[in-house]
Amino acid sequence: MKNYFNSPNHFINFMRKVYGKDIDSDELKMVWRVDLQDKLSWVARSNRSVLKDIPGWIKKNTTLGRANEANKKVGYIYDSTRRFDSLTLALEKVPGVYVFSTDDDTLYVGMSSNLGERARRSFIDRVIKTKISKKIHFSYYLTDSLSDAKVLEIIIIAELKPILNKITKYNDDLTAKISHKYAQSSKIICKY
Repeated sequence: MKNYFNSPNHFINFMRKVYGKDIDSDELKMVWRVDLQDKLSWVARSNRSVLKDIPGWIKKNTTLGRANEANKKVGYIYDSTRRFDSLTLALEKVPGVYVFSTDDDTLYVGMSSNLGERARRSFIDRVIKTKISKKIHFSYYLTDSLSDAKVLEIIIIAELKPILNKITKYNDDLTAKISHKYAQSSKIICKY
């Protein structure tokens, strides 16, 4: 049943018709974004309980969930908020720059052509493994291309001087100026 659904609306309408109208369409859109729509439609046939926690099911069936299980085995606990998980799933395959910070410091700045996936991996690899005990915030800048993201990352690192980025990475005075202002998203809490 590979590629049975031809659009997000087709998938949502099918799931609501077969399994009931109370299924959250935003959660079904998350399933579509990570390309698990065919798998969920088949799994739900034999186990309808997966529809009660779709974000949890997505976690178990993507690199985010597999990384979480691997980190638990070596003593790292992935304790992100549901809002962070949902937002990063929505940012799959979108270019941009992401920022992790505490109330006091900027922790890490990174960029990717797949903002959601990269932000989740960085959260695990850089933020969780450093065992920072403070509340951690996540924000991001969407860009039009990976090239724009690379330039914007350099500028943000030079301005904010994040503590987890390599000291030598762009450690000179900021001389470049950009005329286009990229809007930073509002900060959300990704770890309490």
